[in-house]
Amino acid sequence: MTKEKQTQLEFPCQFVFKAVGLTHPKLSQIVFDIVKKYSPEIKQSQLHSNKSSAEKYTSVTISIKATSKNQIDDIYSNLNASEFIKMVL
Repeated sequence: MTKEKQTQLEFPCQFVFKAVGLTHPKLSQIVFDIVKKYSPEIKQSQLHSNKSSAEKYTSVTISIKATSKNQIDDIYSNLNASEFIKMVL
């Protein structure tokens, strides 16, 4: 029997992911594709990106309707596994 991870979130809920990577023309699409795998109802319009002042880094923010802790963990894990993404908040 496995133990469920404790969370103070009540599902479903809005949950925001922010991925930061070196500026790359496909970074936003990479983040979108990873998140869409676990949250198929999201739209491209829910994604926002900002470049750093020196334009070396880009942050990509996306908000989803999270349905479980496992869904959130899977998205974090896959975003962190991408070679294009340096940090996930």
